[in-house]
This record gives sequence, C-alpha cells and structure tokens, in this order.
Amino acid sequence: MAEPGAQAALRGYRLQALYTLYRLLHPEESARSFRLEGHEDLDILDGEGNVLEVIQLKAYGTALSLSHLKPQKADSFFRRVLSRRAAFPEARERIVSFGPYGAEIQAAWAGVPAQRAHALELFESWGYTPTQAQELLASVQLDTADEADQEAAIFAILKEAVTGCDPVSAFDLLHAWLFHATEKRATITRSQLQERLIAVGRFLKDRDAHQAEWFTAVRPLEDVAVLHQEELSKEFYQGVSARFDHILAGVDVVRPELLAAIKTAFERSRVVVVRGASGQGKSSLAYRFLRDHVPAASRLEVRLIQDRRHALNIARALMGHLSSIGAISYIYVDVTPGDTAWTDLIQALHEHPAARILVTIREEDWLRASISDANLLFEEVKLQLEEHEARPIHSQLIGRTLRSKHLDFEEVWARFGGSGPLLEFTYLITHHSTLKARLEQQVRRLREEAQRDVRRRAELELLRRVAVASAYGGRLQLVLLAQDLELIEPLLTVQRLEREYLIRPDSAGRWVEGLHPVRSEILVDLLTEPVFTPWVDVATRSLPQMVEHDLGEFLLNAFSRRPDASTTIQQALTTLRPGSWEGVAQVSRALVWWGLFGYVANNANVLAEAKAHWGSAWWFALRTDVGNVRRAAPELMANFFMELDIIPAEGKQILRDLQARQSDPAEVFAAANRWLHQITWPLKAPASPEGWLDAAEVIFRAAWHGLPLPSTGVLLETYASVLDELPLETAVDVAYACSFHADAHMSEKLGPLRSKLIERIRRELRIFRLEDDGQHLKAHFIGTHSEIGPGTEQETNGKHQLHAHAMRCARLLRGVIPRRSEYATQGYGHRFSMIPTGSNETTKNIQATYLPPEWAPRINNMFLNLTHYQDRPATWEAHSHEVIAVRRELVRLLQMVRSALENYFQGRDARPLFISGQPAWVDYETTLKKIHLQTPPLPQAAVDEWGFSSEGNDQTAPAAPSERKRQIALLRHDSYVSLLRKYKRSLANFLQRALDPLVLQPILTRGTALQVEAARTVLQKRNRQELDTNLPMLNLSDSLTKLPALRREFRARFSRFLDAGELASLEASEDDMLHAVQALWLMFATAPERSGIRRPLPMAQSRVEKALELIQSDLRSRLKALAAHHATARILDRAPSWNQGSALWMVLDLESPLTLYAAHAALLGILHSALAREKLGLELLHVVRTTWQHIAIIPTFRGRAVAPSAWLFEPLTPGLERPEALGWWNHVPQAVPDDAWGSLGIERWTQPRISWVEDIQTALGRFGLMLEETADVAAARGAAEVDLLGQQTLTEFESGEWERMKGSLAQLTEAATRMAQFLTALDAAARVARPHLAVVAACLQRVCESFQGIDATRPEELLRLREGTRDLLTSVEDMRLHWLTDVLEQGE
Repeated sequence: MAEPGAQAALRGYRLQALYTLYRLLHPEESARSFRLEGHEDLDILDGEGNVLEVIQLKAYGTALSLSHLKPQKADSFFRRVLSRRAAFPEARERIVSFGPYGAEIQAAWAGVPAQRAHALELFESWGYTPTQAQELLASVQLDTADEADQEAAIFAILKEAVTGCDPVSAFDLLHAWLFHATEKRATITRSQLQERLIAVGRFLKDRDAHQAEWFTAVRPLEDVAVLHQEELSKEFYQGVSARFDHILAGVDVVRPELLAAIKTAFERSRVVVVRGASGQGKSSLAYRFLRDHVPAASRLEVRLIQDRRHALNIARALMGHLSSIGAISYIYVDVTPGDTAWTDLIQALHEHPAARILVTIREEDWLRASISDANLLFEEVKLQLEEHEARPIHSQLIGRTLRSKHLDFEEVWARFGGSGPLLEFTYLITHHSTLKARLEQQVRRLREEAQRDVRRRAELELLRRVAVASAYGGRLQLVLLAQDLELIEPLLTVQRLEREYLIRPDSAGRWVEGLHPVRSEILVDLLTEPVFTPWVDVATRSLPQMVEHDLGEFLLNAFSRRPDASTTIQQALTTLRPGSWEGVAQVSRALVWWGLFGYVANNANVLAEAKAHWGSAWWFALRTDVGNVRRAAPELMANFFMELDIIPAEGKQILRDLQARQSDPAEVFAAANRWLHQITWPLKAPASPEGWLDAAEVIFRAAWHGLPLPSTGVLLETYASVLDELPLETAVDVAYACSFHADAHMSEKLGPLRSKLIERIRRELRIFRLEDDGQHLKAHFIGTHSEIGPGTEQETNGKHQLHAHAMRCARLLRGVIPRRSEYATQGYGHRFSMIPTGSNETTKNIQATYLPPEWAPRINNMFLNLTHYQDRPATWEAHSHEVIAVRRELVRLLQMVRSALENYFQGRDARPLFISGQPAWVDYETTLKKIHLQTPPLPQAAVDEWGFSSEGNDQTAPAAPSERKRQIALLRHDSYVSLLRKYKRSLANFLQRALDPLVLQPILTRGTALQVEAARTVLQKRNRQELDTNLPMLNLSDSLTKLPALRREFRARFSRFLDAGELASLEASEDDMLHAVQALWLMFATAPERSGIRRPLPMAQSRVEKALELIQSDLRSRLKALAAHHATARILDRAPSWNQGSALWMVLDLESPLTLYAAHAALLGILHSALAREKLGLELLHVVRTTWQHIAIIPTFRGRAVAPSAWLFEPLTPGLERPEALGWWNHVPQAVPDDAWGSLGIERWTQPRISWVEDIQTALGRFGLMLEETADVAAARGAAEVDLLGQQTLTEFESGEWERMKGSLAQLTEAATRMAQFLTALDAAARVARPHLAVVAACLQRVCESFQGIDATRPEELLRLREGTRDLLTSVEDMRLHWLTDVLEQGE
C-alpha cells in the first residue's frame, strides 16, 4: 500500500499547480506575478513585488469547517493572517476550497447573526481577542474552486494557444513545471508562462521526430486502474520480474527506510543507483518510490535499450521533453543483464538540470560498468536483505496471507537461513516453503512425468539448458534450440514451462531465458550433477544455440567460476562458428581473458617475488606489456628502473633475473588466435554501433597478431553505407583498426571513407583549420566554455573539459590519419581578456607514440588488475582493518619523531636524533618504506573478478591513466580513496623529510665548528644552502587538514565493522600525536637554540597557543583602523565549518554600500599585515592554516547582510600576497553553505528590489562572456586562411553566438525596462529626496545607449563592444551600490 501522506502531498501539489495555472492564464492577471509556497500556498504580487493576495488552498473529502483549520494552534493560518496584517494591510487573505464549506462556517462568514456570534465565541475560546476575531471574519475571504471546471477552462485556453496540437500533453508538461516551481518556492510571471507555452508547443511539435521512442523505449508511468489484481499478486510472488502494474495493484511490500534513502540520495545527486544481487527487489523498490514520491506527470521509464545509437536517440528525445517542461522529471532505467549501452544514456542525460535518473542494476553488471566521464556524480543505495528490514516485511506479508504455517518471524527467519535474496524470503512467507523447495517439487514432477512418458525428455533438457545459460547471463535462440532438441511443438512447450514460472520467452519468440537469475541458479543445482548431467556438458551443448551477444558474458562467468571446466569448454568452442562480428568478438575476448588468467597463474612465483621486493610498485620491475603496446609506443612502455641511479647494481640484476623468468606473453593470445584461425568468413555485417566496435576490435586483433582477415570488402561496403549514422568514435575506431592491415585493397577502399570521416570530424568538433605537412597534424577548433564545459582553470571532479575536448580531437584525427609523428590542437573561444593568460588546456603537441591503439593497453590494464586482485582483501571489513593498521603504524612512527624532538630539547648535546643502523630506526625506515609503497587497496567486493575495474591506484599501468575508462561502481569511492592516499602520502612524506633535520639541526645548532662545516658540506652536496624545516611542516599540516575528512568518510563506511572504543582511541591518539609533533616541530624549526627543558611538549604547545592568541589580538587591534572607512569589523565567536573545513569568520559592517570596496581593500591590507610571511614565518603560517583552513568575510550593512555570501580566502593567500597583487577572482563573494549560515545568526535585508540590478549584471555578464568567445574566434579567423568548410564552421558559430547574444540582450532589456519604469514613476520630490537614484538613472541610460545599433558580424565592432562591455560591468557595479544604498535607506 502506498504511504497516504506521500499521496496526499502529491494531490495537494497538483491542485496548487492547477489553481495557479488557472489564474495565470486569465488576461487580467498579466501584470502580476505568482509566488508559490510564499506566505501560504500562493502569493499574488504586483509589478513592484507588493503582496496583493495571500491564498490558502484546501481540499478535504468532507465539508470544510473551522476545526479543519486548527485555529487553536500557535502557528495556525489565522495566527499567520494576524501577523501579516501589519506588514500587508491591503492584501486580500483568501481560503480557496476544492470542496464545499460546512454550513456553520459559511453562515458565519455570510453574516448570519447566530452563527457569526458563535464563531466569535469560538475564536475567543481559542485565545483570540474580540478585536482579532472581528478582524479575521472581516479580512479573510472564503472562495471555492471546482477541479473539473478549472481543468476544462485550462484545456480550452491551451487548445487555442501554441500548444493546441495536444492540450492534454501540454497540461501535463505545464503541471510538471509548476510542481517543480512549487518545490523551489519560485515566483512566476506571465512572461515566463508565455515562454514556457512556446517551449511546450515547440516540444510537442518536435516530438514527432522522436515518436519512435515514446511509448516503446520511453513510456510514462501513469496511475491507471488495475485489473486482474489477483493474477498480478500470484505472478508477483512466483518471482516474475516486477512491473509498475504490481505496484499499482499494491502487491509489493513497502520498504520505508530504503524509500527514504532514495529520497535523501536524490537530494544529493541527480543520479541514484540502486544496486544489489538478483532477487533483492530493486525494480519493485524503484517503482514504489516513483509511485509514492513523484507526480505522475514527472515519471518516465526507459526500457529496451538496444545499443549505443539507440541510447543516444532516447537521450535526445528525453532532453527535448525536459527542456520543454522546464521542470524536474524522474527517469527510471532498469538495466538488463549484460546491457552496456545504459551508460551512454546516463552520460548524455546527467548534466541536464531537470533530469533525475534512477537506475537499478545487478551487482555484477554494476562492477563491470565503465564510463569515460568522471564528472558523473551519483549516489548509491545498496540492497541486501537483513533481519531488521525482514521483520516489517514479514509483518506486511502475514497481514495478506490468510493462513501461515510458521509460528512467527523467528521461525521464518531461521528457516530462511539468515541470508539470501528478498525474492526467496517473500516466497517462503507467501507459499509456506522456500523457493528452492518449490522448485525441487516442480523438477521432481517433471522428471517423473518424463519417466512415465507423459512429458518428453527434451522438455527437461530445454529447461536444463535455459537454466545453465541464464545463470551466467546467456539467452538461447528458440529456433536453434527447438531444432537441436527436435521439439515437435516448441511454442506449446515453452508456453507450458512459462505457465509454471520456469522460463520466459521474449515477446517476439526469438529467444528464451530463465524467469529470474535466482531461480536459474537454483534450477542449475537441481538439474545438473557430476555423473549423468555434468554442468559442463550442458553448457557445451548450449553454446551453439546461445544468442551471440551473450557469449562473452557467459564464457567469462564460466571461465572464472568454473575453471575446471575451461578445457572442455575450449574444446567445444573449436566447432563453434558464430555468424556475426559481435559473436566472434565475444568469444575471442573471453579466450584472451582466459589466456591472461593463465599467464598470471604461470608467473605466480615471479609476481610474488616482485611484490616482496617492491610492494605495489612491482609492475615497474617486470615486463607488464603483455598487450604489446611497445610495438606502437616504444617510449611509452620503456622501463625506466634500469636507468635510475638510485637502483643499485644488485637491484638491477634482480630485475633482469625476474624478467628473464617471465613466460612469453604470446601465450595470452594463443587460444584466441587459434580459434580466430578457424572462423568461417564472411561474417554478417554489424547492425548496431556496439557490433561495429566489436568488428573493429576483431580487425585490430587479427592485424596485431598477423592473422588473415579475408572478405573485408563486403564489410567495408556496409561500413560506407552507415558511416554517417554511427557514433563518431565508433566510425573512427573501425577505420583505425583497418589501418593496421597491410592490404592494398583495404587501403584503396578506405581512402574516400577517410575523407568523409575527416569532414565529419571537422564539422562535429568545429575544426575550422587543419594543418598537415605529412609529419605533423594540427587542428584549430572552436571550443567555448558554454558548449564544452568549465573553464581551463576550473576543475570539475578531477577532469578538465577543454583538455578532454582537445584530447578527443587528437585521438579522432589519429584514428583517421594514423601515420603522423605528432598530433597538435589549438582551441579558440575560451580565453577571456580579463583572466591572466596561463597554460592553455587546448594547446596540445602529442607524439604519436603517446596515442597507442586502446585495444592493446586495455590488455595491460586487465593483466595488472587481475594480478592485483589476488592481493586485495576479500571484504570491506578486512579492508577497514588494513587501513586501521596503517593508521596505527603512522601514529607509532610519529611517536618516535616526537620522542626524538623531546630528547633534543631536554638535552644540550649535538648528537643526531636519527641514527641510521640503529634497530629502532631501521624498523622506522622499513615500516615507512612499506607505507610509501602500498596504499591499502579496495577489497575484491568493490571490483569485478575479471580485471575490468580498478580504483587506478599505484598498481595501475602508466599509460594515460587520466583518460582510462572509469568504472562507475568505483566513482563513489573516489573521495575516500583520494583522502586516504593524500593523508598517507603527506604524513609519510613528513616522516621521510623529517630525517635530514633530525640529523643535521642538532649539529648546525650545537656542534663544533668542524661539525657544522661537515653538516654544511652535506647540505651543499644536496644543492641546499640552508636546512629545510618548512617542507616537512607543510607535509605535516597537509595531513592535519586531510585527517578530519578522511575520518568522516572512514566512519561512514566502516564503523559497523570496528570496535567503537578502539576506533575512538585511535582517533584520539592521532589528534594528540599530530598536534604534539606539530608544536614540537615548530619550536624545532624556529627556536632550535632552546635546550635543557624539562617538559618540552607543554612549552611547545603553549608557544603555539600564544602565537595564535597574538595573531587574533593583533588582528582585532588593527581592525579599529577601519573606522576611517566608516566601517567596523569583528571576529565571530561562533565558528561553524565551511564545507567541513575549519574557518575564521569575520563580519565587515558598513554604514553605506558605497564604501564597500574601499573597506574591503583596507581589511585585506590588515589581514596581510597580521599574517605576513615576513612577520610569522612559513612554519607558523602552516600552523595557522591547520587552525583555520578558511578565512570567511561576510559584508553587512547596518548589521544585516544583503545575501548569504562571503569573501573566502585560505590563510596563506593574504599571508603571502599583498592585496594589490590579488586577482579579481579573489574578490568575488561565494555562497555560504546553508548549514554554516544558519548557525551564524546574521539577519538579512529582504527587500525585493535588491535583486533588480543583479538581474542586469547577470544578463550583461552573459553577454560579455559571449562577446569574449566570439572575439577570440574572430581573431583566429583573421590569423590565417581557411578553406570553404572552415569558413562555413566559423559562420555557423558566429550566427549561433549572435542568436544567443540576442537572448541575453532581451533579458538585459527586460531588466533595464523594469528599473526604468520604476524610476520614471517617481515624482520630482522623490527624485530630489533620493539622490542615489540619479547615479542609477545615468548608468542605466549608458547601458541602454551602448547596445543601440550594434553589428556583431564585424570583428572591429566586436572588439569595441568587448572593451565597452568591460567598462559597463564596472559602471553597473557602481550602479548596484547606489541602488542598494537607496533600497536600504527606503527599507529602514
């Protein structure tokens, strides 16, 4: 059953949107704006933001009475009305009911004396004064609304509007838009409604272009009447995959905790992945969430994704839908086993601001899924049935079952065994037996019937083969299966087994599969046994009938989970002749994996020795290029260990000996190559982008290993016909793979196709000039921030978008024009004149050897991941204990440094504090080396068993790691892995770099002249003049700043695996040790002459405390100088974190906004004086940085802030840089995190007019950015000649930019017009009394005049506009300050 609260809320939102739309569409409302969820459900405002109406909407199943409004409560509607009357005395207060009023309340408001007197008495009994009661009856208006009438009226208007082609769909889209606006408490104007109507109309018109996807691959999840509820219930509990009908019928079990987890996850991310083993209820949970928490108009389901091209078509259809409604929609994707195209859909959709994507996926598919876009952020909800969740599920199901054979939950749970899928648990409750027991009965009956000749034995064999195939991700082709088993009536056989919930055919009857993987695994155990029906015999008999797309997954599962059967399977493959390129690729890929698996096993001893010597850096010591990347990129795969001076001769000899003992990597490909030799050519041409990628891999593999590849002419003819339809990367991969074949006929056919590909690349990547001298190829492309992504200096989740675009350009050109020594790129349209010129992410000069064919490095990565898989802990619990062990070791080593420093200050001699060779310090160095070499890897549970996925840590190949495909399942661990590495690395670096000062500082400070000279000689040999104590302090401070975040991540993941007391004790030890060593090191670096101190640590800690107190005291003293700027500043006692980093909060308060920047500059000067490096020293600055990771300055005016924003600095910034040296970006305020703002207790100005100038600034800023882009490209146009295609590219870009600029100009005009109308409406007296508005009017006139008659097609005009816009931005900021001053004066 659905949650009644959630359903009631959704209906309330619908009626709110309905009423709002009804009012918005009426002509008399054209000058008004509508604020949803304002003071009540709806506020109606005039053009200046004044409140005209406040509306409370009600919809009760019974007649509305006073008691429904809960007037006795302190925060009731009537109390709120009274509190508003002072602020908005002219506003109309209305209750609008979608239903009748009770007779008594209606009569009281109509003025019937008896009922009115009774109402007054009631109000007084609830604590209202007589005056208040009278005021409420007089000021609150009762109105009614009819849902059907309003809906009909809206339909009639929409039918005549631009959306008239489909008013029903238009209403649904507008409803979704208003629902989104309600959640955001947005204000909507008539003009915004008109824009939305146009967008909806455009979408409905364009929808025909994607009609093939709607209601096939994409379908709305509508609330419809459910028929055959009993039948739905029966099939649901038999284990049929969940459908939305099951949820509408209410046959599922509601899981409140998990529904809340999904809701919370969507608050953090646009993409939520529900993952778990088969049978854990992923689909039913997703459907239930959509049913209960998302309005019907806003939920869509994607199914039947055929391939990458289909995924992109679906994405385009959905993005058109999302853009048209302008509101959030939830898109549900249930990933089918083995599907890989779903990642393309997610990548295409996830950046759309209105998309909320819910994915359900099996655990094994999740671990294998890969994606190249590291910007994809998602939240996970993992399903695993545990006792605390099973108990309420049992209660729900028992309530639906008339009789139960089980005593209670404990008995059911005991029989269930305490672990397993939800499917099995629900079956046990609803059928009084386990699913396995039920299937045992069915199989026993089938065998008995077969023995009595009631049922053909072939039917039992069909079920056996389907179970074996489906358990490992395979489907069987029904026609081939029927032929092989000589079934007389195959459809009747399948139908009979389907009615018994044992198998399932597809809708077209092409293939058949198991009903559910859980059922298939149980059936495999029941239908196979070692003597008469061995699993391997059934598997080999199934291979010829298997859907060729599924061969790879089935074989990989078979090889990894049943290695003893691999020889028999490989023998069976010798007679398998797939008819498609996809089938050949699937089998050959699986055979290569088996070869890799064998190679790792054959070299186990060598690998173990390498790991023993070099830890996680073992791969540097061995020959890891099993894919033979060196053939294309010899420099990339060179082993530099042999050239390092730090490796002694005996170490290099060990390397040579180990490498000599490695077996020949050719064995990896032996089985696959033998099999490829036996293929029957020609093969059926691919019919999907995935099929063409498979063909490219086979073509490359054959060329790389010198295998014949006949009959490619037919393939290339088909390739030519689909060249323009394939995804660009896919089309290029095919051409690139073919280029490795030394076949003159193939080269001849590829020639004209390459020309088409080059033209397509140039068009899609907007390359307007291509330079090629036969050796060096350089592409000049248009790459703007607005179309590619964030700027060159702004990093989004670890990946630079412009860099990625340039690399894509280079790789595509490498694939089409492969025989060049260098590939270069240069982008235009992303450089801004206001930003200092630094490194250009689009400028690349890449040697061809650094762009190897990806198929070969992929094998190397799999080899490394497979080898590393053996070293991973099995579980997350084991991983957590490994991390705990490392953290404890780091604390132990810190204790040694602490003791050494304390000994130094307690003594007076010049003895080194670190003595190499002493057992304790030998152990220190050995332990530190191990920590350096090995970061605790994620467990086997986090990656797949085949080596496709890895967190990319120290064990990963060096070949372009930043561009390697990312496994989606690992993305969520990025922050944790990064924090763990950074903390470990920074602290280990401190422990290593501390050794030199521990040896030399005592000598340099206390030694004899001869000893000092010797110490300085050591420094000179290391190219140093002075001892560096700052770099160790930097490392130590970094570890202190990283530790809190690491702890949060660690606790969130692993606290359930660890003893709470032990974890708390470790954290206390880390805190004590790190701060103790930091204090001692500061004294060691700045006061090494101190000696004979009985208790050094308290003294060192006291010095730190006093230093920090002096800094704050000095800062407070200097802040008094701000009085000269009519400003004050204070340090807040409250110190909330800024995004979980410690912060020093300051408030800069001014009488007038006009003095803002002068006071800001003066405050920065004060900060610089208080934190100057010359004054404090770098070591103390690092201590300051760990105490306050941020300095946040909040500007206020007369004690209140205009916005929840602050200037944000790291302490090192004002400490190292003078104010005049800071870039303008340092002066841009940043939004204060909500949690921090709420705890600061700072009041805000709330006048609506505050934002009016900001609207002008925003539009002008956007226009200026587009001008910068266009001017940058225009400069490139004139730098050199371009061909016809280049001219077309430039012209199209300029036309598109001008259209976008016109949009920004329209927004600018609208904002300026609103302000001008306000200024014009003022009388003469008001203008004299408000002098700041004269400045505003002058600047506004200048803005308007600057854009009259502009011609953006002329480069010189663009340059003039760019300079003028830059000046205008400065003027508009001055205008904003004057406007703000006026608003605040009027507000008071």
